[in-house]
Amino acid sequence: MLSHLFKSLLCSVLIAALAACGGSTPDTKSSNSNNAAGNAVQAMAANYVQPRTGWFWNPAEGGRGFAIERQGSQLFVAGFMYETTGESTWYVSTMNQQADGSYRGDFLRYTGGQSLLGAYKPAQPSTYATAVASFDTSTTGQLSVTSAGSNTTTVIALQAFPISTPTAFLPSTDQFQSGWWWNPDESGRGFFIEAQGAQAFIGSFMYQDNGLPTWYVSSAKLLAPNLISGSLESYSNGQSMFGGYRPASLSPTSPGVVSFEMTSNTTGVMTLTNGNKINVQRFVFNTEPVAAEIAKNLLISEVSSDYYSNGSTWFEVYNPNATTAINLADYTLRSSYLDTDLGLIYSSPMTFTLPSVVIPPKSYVVVSSKTVTNPVDSKQIVYVGGSSQKPFWTSSGFLELVKGGQTADVVRFGSNSANPITASAWTGANAPALPYDKNQYGYSIVRLAASGMVDTNTGSDWSSVNFATPAGPNDVGVGVVDSDGDGIPDSAKINGKTFAGLDLYAMGARPGQRDVFMQIDSMNSNDPGIILRPEAAQKLVDTFANKVYSPGKKKIALHIDAGNLFSPTINPGAFNLGGGKSVPYTPCLVMEYDKVTTSGCTNLYDVKRTNLDVRRKLIFHYVIMGNSQQVDGSCGSSGLGEVNGNDFIITLGNCGFKTTAGTQVTYLINAQAATLMHEFGHNLGLLHGGFESNNYKPNYYSIMNYMYSFPGLSANPSGTQAANRFYLTNKSYAKASGLTICNIDNSPCGNSFIMDYSNGSSINLDENNLNESLNIGRGAVAGAYADWDNSNSLTSGTVAFNIHNPDTTVTLGVLKDYNDWDNLVLPLARTFQGVNSGAVLPTMQQVKEIVRKDTMSDKPRNLIYEDPNLLPRHVDSIRRTQH
Repeated sequence: MLSHLFKSLLCSVLIAALAACGGSTPDTKSSNSNNAAGNAVQAMAANYVQPRTGWFWNPAEGGRGFAIERQGSQLFVAGFMYETTGESTWYVSTMNQQADGSYRGDFLRYTGGQSLLGAYKPAQPSTYATAVASFDTSTTGQLSVTSAGSNTTTVIALQAFPISTPTAFLPSTDQFQSGWWWNPDESGRGFFIEAQGAQAFIGSFMYQDNGLPTWYVSSAKLLAPNLISGSLESYSNGQSMFGGYRPASLSPTSPGVVSFEMTSNTTGVMTLTNGNKINVQRFVFNTEPVAAEIAKNLLISEVSSDYYSNGSTWFEVYNPNATTAINLADYTLRSSYLDTDLGLIYSSPMTFTLPSVVIPPKSYVVVSSKTVTNPVDSKQIVYVGGSSQKPFWTSSGFLELVKGGQTADVVRFGSNSANPITASAWTGANAPALPYDKNQYGYSIVRLAASGMVDTNTGSDWSSVNFATPAGPNDVGVGVVDSDGDGIPDSAKINGKTFAGLDLYAMGARPGQRDVFMQIDSMNSNDPGIILRPEAAQKLVDTFANKVYSPGKKKIALHIDAGNLFSPTINPGAFNLGGGKSVPYTPCLVMEYDKVTTSGCTNLYDVKRTNLDVRRKLIFHYVIMGNSQQVDGSCGSSGLGEVNGNDFIITLGNCGFKTTAGTQVTYLINAQAATLMHEFGHNLGLLHGGFESNNYKPNYYSIMNYMYSFPGLSANPSGTQAANRFYLTNKSYAKASGLTICNIDNSPCGNSFIMDYSNGSSINLDENNLNESLNIGRGAVAGAYADWDNSNSLTSGTVAFNIHNPDTTVTLGVLKDYNDWDNLVLPLARTFQGVNSGAVLPTMQQVKEIVRKDTMSDKPRNLIYEDPNLLPRHVDSIRRTQH
């Protein structure tokens, strides 16, 4: 895409590094003023049209362009182009508005300043040319440039460049602020940013090591509301300011990746290609007073479906202002509601107080009914309701925001007939009804972003959509379906499209595959068991990617976000999708939802409310790598996860893991990978026996089975060593003699370790009629058998034996395998408690129906606790093999 822009614009929207804070005085005082140049645009200037902030170019002369920002009566303009000798160069000008409406100023050329990675050096300016700019619309105009030395004049047509077609020139769908950014302590270089939709461009104006001006550009993506990242590119041999057109050439070598995180409306952090971070701020080049914005009221932008009384009933509000923040507490809510004491739903509205949260311009907040006693509000989601009344609706409902005793906004949907306080605030037909069924979570009625969030006070402003987009723009259109059966709308897998403003395509989502996303946050610690290993994450990703799936089943692509743990900038290949965060260390990590967290412990749900972007709730699994589940922080259970949920924890701390090359680090990597896959399996609907809790079934050939969780699987389940993991688990067996976790085949101590879910191909094993020659149930090569009766030899006929838990007295039964892979439940939202792939999910891929958790409230449906002795036992066996 970027090469196209340079051949057809040269970088569309750069995050151009602000050349300097230089410029010129008004042209009426400039010794370089040129009346002829001014006359060329005078008629156009008479319109007094103001240009938009962004990138401009001449479509007939792609390869050079101009970054323009207006502040009051001034423009700050940078032109990026080439010397006549072919090197890239740039010029800047502070242009002042004249009486005729045009803008005039000197173009300055700076030299001798700071390079991309070099130490600060002050740049020196010289006057290059005089320029006059004028505009007939906010997106078209022309620029007349006259050389300072020869009085040569060129007139360049200007046209705003549409980065994010077909939504050209619409503002960013996130809070990203386009314009000039710089570090005042390092003047002479800086950054110009324009974002359209979910796309942006970074262009850096700075200097070569020899002091000559140069620039870099990057086609970037908004991967978070305030975060962009992309690879830098450089070009040469294009058109100069006064020369004829010639196409530019892309350099074959990239300087590297840069990212920019906006920490407030006026401050940010730029991460350079070497990982160094520099603080930047908005460049204010005009200090004239700016007319105050006429503030608009909040808009109700989305209402989501609900069914059960203890679910999360939520709607979304939007601040439509460009510069004015809004405090939600300035409004009250009138809503249809549920009386939980009486068990009655009322269509007439009740008034609810709204909490204090400041909503930035062009931003969204979710307002949810309380699902617990003391929920924690955040900047993206707040909770309302009393002890027995809460906002609620069925297929019909009513929501009204009230400010100063008057209606600020209202929506009435379905068959509801309630009236707003201000009668004129709603006219005509109601908005569409919502689905109302236990299998119809995750639907919404919305003001579509593509329609400009129309507000005409009628039901026609609203559309029914198949996918809720909480805390972000309503960018999933009417009728969009999920063809892949992963809970992600097809539209979000297309380049340039988004889901609630999230660019899932940039994160790796693609049509024709089942995409699953996971955010892994890690506690701050030096304990090797807590620090996620990239090899472990890669092993998990590869297990899904390399699986041979059943006919008709699309492959699963797992996308892991560990934040900047392995890469300082956005890099999906290094597990940085812009969201993973660090967690303060505590000895204990728990998953406790509606009660006081155990003293001294961190609660996953408390951290998640802060660390996980609400827009990710419907599509991301959330994981914390922590120390221990024991209050004293000692080694114990390896993990804890929700079954049919989306949250789990990994607790491998204080277990003595080491990074010593060889067996120690290899086992650490495999233990992390195996535990991640095991707990992830619970999220995807698997129990320790696949479809049941019956553990240690030798024929259930899955990482979910404790027999194979840490030891892994044999590459040959029909071979003579297939039963070794059974013997290793049951030390009283004669064949366990001499076996260790490190000398079994495909041991976790080596690089051939195998982890997998079962494909269900094992035969049943009837404990009342066991045939040892059938091995563990997946065939037997010559000489292979399973010594179920511990006779240390093959027993002919059949035997009766408890083989799934030999150390206990359990009724004998038929042990069954399970096809884990074909029964994984991937979507996170359709039926209560959460969003799953219920029968009504618009999908063309057959998927399993299951009750899941409510992902918007985080309330777990069921937690699967692990044996606290299993991990210490395996770690101890590794330790013994090293002595």
